[in-house]
Amino acid sequence: MLGELDRRRLDGRAETTVLELCAGSGIASICAALVGATVTAVDDTAEALAAIDGNATANGVAVTGLLTDVRALPASVTADVVIANPPYIPAPPTASAGHAWDAGDDGRDVLDAIIDALPARVRPGGGVLLVQSDVCGVDQTVHRLDLVGFSAAIVDEVPLAFGPVMASRAEWLEQHGFIAPGQRTERLVVTRAVRDAEV
Repeated sequence: MLGELDRRRLDGRAETTVLELCAGSGIASICAALVGATVTAVDDTAEALAAIDGNATANGVAVTGLLTDVRALPASVTADVVIANPPYIPAPPTASAGHAWDAGDDGRDVLDAIIDALPARVRPGGGVLLVQSDVCGVDQTVHRLDLVGFSAAIVDEVPLAFGPVMASRAEWLEQHGFIAPGQRTERLVVTRAVRDAEV
């Protein structure tokens, strides 16, 4: 995804604005700021905002942090480019792994909320980069982006062995049809979508 930030959209233009949602430690925000963007990073934990501030300072760049749930972000917050690596792991009702991973019974609670808000969030001619696991439906993401007026394409993917949360949930994921029996790998997929423009 970080390569896509540099190659596909920013082009070193200082006037480009970037909004990172579910920012975590803010690595994508830092990379965007390093190539000249004006960046806002959003997360709903104070720990994440502190990490973003520390990472920005260590890299000699400015990143504005906002402490809020992405679903409660004011409509006035817009950007040329939106980046998001939201929680995407399908979770049973008894799940206790935490909100940094769990994303409802189909893994799409946060992802769909982000997509549905994009028409108000992304400026005309702008775009979005979304990261997710193929376990929670890449085709669904592309289709939903199309419904809200964005042309989407998969621009990168990486096969990964299940991490601890996915591995601990593998039997449940099998039972509910998210993975094949015995499957213990996933694809981490980057989808790029552009508003009112060619992909």
